[in-house]
Amino acid sequence: MAFAKSGADANFNSVLPLLDSLALYLKSNPGKQLQLTGFYDGREHNTTSEPNLGAARASSIRAYLTGLGVPENQFQIVGIEKSNLSFTPAGDSLYGGVQFAFPDAVLVKGNKPTGEDSLANGATFTSIFEPMDLYFNTGKTDYIQTAETTEFLERTKAYLKEHPDQKLLVTGHTDNSGPDALNLMLSKKRAAAVKTQFIQAGIASSQIEVAGKGESRPVASNNTADGRRANRRTSVVVTK
Repeated sequence: MAFAKSGADANFNSVLPLLDSLALYLKSNPGKQLQLTGFYDGREHNTTSEPNLGAARASSIRAYLTGLGVPENQFQIVGIEKSNLSFTPAGDSLYGGVQFAFPDAVLVKGNKPTGEDSLANGATFTSIFEPMDLYFNTGKTDYIQTAETTEFLERTKAYLKEHPDQKLLVTGHTDNSGPDALNLMLSKKRAAAVKTQFIQAGIASSQIEVAGKGESRPVASNNTADGRRANRRTSVVVTK
């Protein structure tokens, strides 16, 4: 899926089968809500009636899906500004631009952490050669950073600098909400987002490998909200 720079209408050609499958899933599960998070660069121009270009891009996906018969009340629209979006080398088109998610619940009131925050804070660093799980708040592509994830990152960065032949493997996972093909795509996109953050932190791109496993490797039951939340993760490990 791609958007023209400062444009809100998506080129669906590469993802039409996925969107059609998603529409069937939503119509078969009227209790499900799909959150569409659109991204935009602050240097782009919003000429739409939406509050920002990200929301306009998400709304264009909603319009396509409602055209296939999905009720409008099954969607949540979010627009977020980002500075590290993937534009074509010519700078005239944006790759991706919209993130799909099935949120289980709203944030806890007050200053209490979300379920994802609790999972992130519970993940402990043992070794760069042992998989460590990273978690994301709903609608976000940046993983939740803790003292443990920072230690993993710093030790990994130092090790890979000394061992240029070694690799960091980043693997995305999802719960089982939504079509299999969509979950596989989402797991790869989230893993790619982590790769981008690690590159920005100083690890060479050539030393990071990305994989997506979709819903195929759950660590908890998908029958509960807490289990699905635990399954939405990205694991990182240095491979020998």
